[in-house]
Amino acid sequence: MSFSACPLQEFGADRWDDLVDRFDEAWLWHRSEFRESVDFRVEQADHSFVVLDEATHPVAIVPLRLTHYRALRIIPVKTLRSTGGPAMANDLGAKHRSKVVAFVHERLLALANQLGAIDIDMSCPPMAPALRGERCPRANPLVWVGCSGSMAQTWVVDLRGSEDAIRKAYSSGTREELKKFAREPFDIRDGLQDGDAQTFHELLTATFSRRGLGPHPRAYIQHVFDRFVQRGLARVLFLVREGAVVAGNITATYKGGAQYWFGASRDARMSGANRVLVDRQIIEAKAGGAEFFETGQANLWGKDQALRGISDFKRSFGSALYPLFQGSIVVRPRMYAALQLLSALRDSP
Repeated sequence: MSFSACPLQEFGADRWDDLVDRFDEAWLWHRSEFRESVDFRVEQADHSFVVLDEATHPVAIVPLRLTHYRALRIIPVKTLRSTGGPAMANDLGAKHRSKVVAFVHERLLALANQLGAIDIDMSCPPMAPALRGERCPRANPLVWVGCSGSMAQTWVVDLRGSEDAIRKAYSSGTREELKKFAREPFDIRDGLQDGDAQTFHELLTATFSRRGLGPHPRAYIQHVFDRFVQRGLARVLFLVREGAVVAGNITATYKGGAQYWFGASRDARMSGANRVLVDRQIIEAKAGGAEFFETGQANLWGKDQALRGISDFKRSFGSALYPLFQGSIVVRPRMYAALQLLSALRDSP
C-alpha cells in the first residue's frame, strides 16, 4: 500500500473544506478560512497537504505552516506548526490507519529537513467530534505521529443538559454577578452591522493595552468578521449600555462544538458585562445544536495572576477540565536544546 502527499494549493480549498466537514478528527482549526487567518500574525508559509491512497482517495489532511521568527528577538528560527494536527478519514481500519500515520510522520520529517525547521509543533482541537465527550482519547493521539506528547488543559461546558441545569452549574459568584448586572438596563446585539469589525478591534485594543500588550492586527479582526462571522462559523455579540458598546465576544461554532474565541471590553470594570455575553453565547450555542462549549485554556498555577484570573473566569461557567493535546517532533536537537537553555537563562530570576 502506497501513499502520496498533495499540497493544499493543488488539492483546492473547497475540496479540503469538504474533508474537514466530514472527518471527525477535524474542526474549525483545519478549515481554509483559519489557515488563511494565521497569516496576519507572523511571517508564515503554507505547507498543508492531503494524503492520498493508491486510488487517489483522501485518507488524511495535515494543516501545516512554516513559521519564521526570532528567538530572544535575535536568533532567526524556522519551525513547522500544525494547528489542528493530522485528521484521519473516519473509515480507516487499524492497520490502514497505522500505515497512514507512518506516512504522515515521514512526510513531516522530510518537509522539516527540506525547509530547515528545527522542530514540528502540533496541537489538536478539543471541540473536534472525535476528541470531545465520551469519545475523548485516554492518551495523546499525537504520539502516534511521533510527537513527544505534552498535555495542557482547557475548560469545557457540557451543553447536553437543560438550560436551567447548565446555569445551575455556574459558580455562585457568576450567578450572583449575572443577577446584579441584570438590574441595570442594557441591550445585546449581534455583530453584523457595518463598522462592527472596527468597533470590536477598538475593544480589543483597550483590553490588550491594560496588560501592556499589542492587539491582533486590524486586518486579522476584519478577516474573522468576513470569513467566519459572515459565513456562520462564528457569532459576535456586543453589549450596549446607554447607546454605547461596552463589551464584545466572538465565539466559534462548528460541527456541534463551540469555542470562546475573543472577549473584550472598554475598561477593567466590565466583568459583569463579559459574563453576560459568555452566558448568552453558551445558551445561543446550545440552541444552535452545540453539545460542548470550550471556554478556554486553563492556567491553574504560575506567577501570572492575570492569566490565573482569566482561567478562573472561564471555569466559573460550570466548566470541567478537558485535555488539550499538544506535542512536538524535534528535528535539530542541538539547536533546539540551545534555544531552550537560552530561554531558561533569560527567564531565571
